[in-house]
Amino acid sequence: MRINCYDNPILEEKVQFYSDQLKRPALRYEVGVCLRSGSVGWLSGPFPGGGWPNPSILRSKLPTLLGPGEFVIAGKGYEGVDPRIHTSMDAIGDRTKVRSIAQCEAIGHRIKSWACTAQAFRHKHDLHHILFNAVVAIINLEIQSGPY
Repeated sequence: MRINCYDNPILEEKVQFYSDQLKRPALRYEVGVCLRSGSVGWLSGPFPGGGWPNPSILRSKLPTLLGPGEFVIAGKGYEGVDPRIHTSMDAIGDRTKVRSIAQCEAIGHRIKSWACTAQAFRHKHDLHHILFNAVVAIINLEIQSGPY
């Protein structure tokens, strides 16, 4: 599984929601993409965009995410967080590395193609997870049903 975080803009002026990535308030979701199927196998969030760095999110959820002998692939920002997090691509091989990056980029593109994740969410931010979960479920259904 490859882990990536996505920030979604919201209308909230509290400092803990400020996302360095978007340069505005946001909710952060951590998404795990299955290397075998290319679909989303794990979703965690929402977290305040500024209050939860990516490694903290994964560290808080990792015990429930992985079974014995399993590991995740993540970026250099996760280095040293847990031995089950592989940040060095040397350990997994070039082919798996390229495939995992492409799968994450494809999921990210699909997520951002939905207006409710690209535009500032104008409703109560505690309702945002309903839309984000629905978007991810639809994306998974599209992946499972194959090309048109």
